[in-house]
Formats: sequence, structure tokens, C-alpha cells
Amino acid sequence: MKILLFALVIVIQISSIDYLFSMLQIDKNTRVVYETEIEAGIAEVWQAFTTKAGLQSWMAPLVEINLIVGGKIKTDYDPEGTIGDENTIENTILAYVPGKMISLKATRFPPSFSYQEIPEDPWTVFYFEEITPTKTNIMVVGLGYTQKNKSQQLNQLFFDANKQALDKLKYTLAKGNPPENLDNKIEFSFPKLHQITGQQQMKTINKEQNEVYRLTFHDPGFTNGIIILLEKCPKQIKLSSWKVNLPLYYKNHDSAILKKEKYILEKEWADLITKLDKLDFWNYKSSKKIGFDGSFWILEGALKEKYHKIEEWSPNKDSFLNLCYFILGLADLGYGRSKNLEEQ
Repeated sequence: MKILLFALVIVIQISSIDYLFSMLQIDKNTRVVYETEIEAGIAEVWQAFTTKAGLQSWMAPLVEINLIVGGKIKTDYDPEGTIGDENTIENTILAYVPGKMISLKATRFPPSFSYQEIPEDPWTVFYFEEITPTKTNIMVVGLGYTQKNKSQQLNQLFFDANKQALDKLKYTLAKGNPPENLDNKIEFSFPKLHQITGQQQMKTINKEQNEVYRLTFHDPGFTNGIIILLEKCPKQIKLSSWKVNLPLYYKNHDSAILKKEKYILEKEWADLITKLDKLDFWNYKSSKKIGFDGSFWILEGALKEKYHKIEEWSPNKDSFLNLCYFILGLADLGYGRSKNLEEQ
């Protein structure tokens, strides 16, 4: 263990990450590097990574951490859950140097996670460097990947998740000064889906001043992102849906995007409006709760000159989630949780 810690200290002193990996004979194609700057001092950033209160402020509502080599960071993204239940995610601390670096390996996932049996042993190292007393650079290095298809899919999944998580950390530590792209929350929470499927702004879709609703859903634990667009036209009600397999998309696979179009019944539309009214959609305020991983939902609506958007992270079993599941059920995309939560 002393040898390992000595090696990690040497890592921190080497300015060129590529030079370091060449020394250690680590193939550039088997690791991924991401860097970002946080508007906070290094002590504050370290606390956000390594204390229960710090992690709860940006990562998950339920957290346990034992900051020792071999210790665990356990998180649960369901506020009504408990640490240790089936939805608990576990990361093992491989090594750390206070205020400098921490190395983690994911060692437990929820049953819904698509990569339960990971053929390789990837791990992640976070490096922290003070730029100024109020600004910190974070470099994230993912290691242990291979050129196998499943390993590269997992590589991309973790890269996106880490990038998204650090964006949330920026927002949390900004103390009222969120990142510039926060006003466009579709880019903040769904950096790829709308771009991939060629989605337009709602005011463009609603140029005929019809009633239009759009649901966007993504859960990094599943590999699919889903978009459902409902348009109430004078003579018919059109439903367009897109299911995006993100790992296949990153591989430029032709089957990455599945698009469907159908028409729904007036009764189905009436049921939708009833659920929107129950939610008080046009006055509903997003909770602004955010965290690491979990599921992300945006519901937008446009009617004549009105536009409203709700964005939620891992919503509880309430009228909003019930409405979203109802829309997923209308699209008939084979998403297994399309059900009426009021019946539970």
C-alpha cells in the first residue's frame, strides 16, 4: 500500500498527463480525460467530494461515506429510499491524498443498471489543482477500459455522467451564480438528446398555435433517451416519439435512433388534459432538486402565446411522475414502467 500511495503522489507532481501514461505504458485509447474549472476554493471542493453534507448538496439526497482507503461511498437517489436498499450505488475508495486526488471504483449498481457484469475493471481518478484561492481545476481520468464494444459503451456512459455531475457541482458551489448554460436547461440536463433528434424550439413547433406538449426523459442507468411530442391539430392528435440508444449513437450505428409516429384518440387526449389540470401544469414550479445520476425529466407545453417548462430530477411518486408515465404509455415504446401510480 505504501508503494501505491507513493506512486499516486508522483502522479500529482507530473504536469503532463500524456507523459505520465506513456511512462506507465497505459494506452491512450483505454482511458478518458475530462477537465473543468470550479468557481470555489480547493478546500470547499474537497469538502464537497469527501463529506456527507458536501455530497448531499450535489450528488444524491442519501449518502454515507467512510473516507479511508478501502472505504465506501454509498448513495441512493430516491429520497424515500434507504442506504443499503436495492437502489444503493457503491463506490470503493482506492486511494486519496487530501486536497489533491481521490480514486474511486464503482463496485455496486442498482438492478436496473445495464452493465451489471463489467468484464473489465475500470476506475476513476479525480485530481484537484488550485488555480487561485477561489478557483479549482478538476481533472477526471477514467482508466481500465479496453477496445471491446461493451467497455467503450461504459466508457462513454461514465464520461457523460462525470461531466454532467461536475456541471451540477459548479451550479451548487456557484451560490446563486449558475453556469451560463443553465437558462437552457435542456442543454444542462440533456446535452445530446435534442440535438441528436433535431428537436426544434417549442415556439417553432407551435407556429400554428396548436396545443403542444413534449416530454424528454433520460436515465443514465438505462442506455436509452426518450422524447415524446404530442400535437393537438384541428382534425387529429399526432404523437411523435424518439428512442435514442446513446451507446450505439456514439458508435455511429444506423439503428441508434428509433422514431415512431401515430395518432391518438380524443379520449386519450382528454385523459392527458385531466392529468395536466390535476398537476396545475401551467403554474407548476420545478423543485430545482439536482443530483448525480438518477433520472432526468423535462415536460414542456405551448398553447397559443403561452409556454411553460417543468424540469425534475428523480421525481417522487406524485402527479408529475404519474403524468410522465401516462405519456410514456401513450407512446408505446416498450418502457416497462408506464403505469398509473395512483393505482399503487
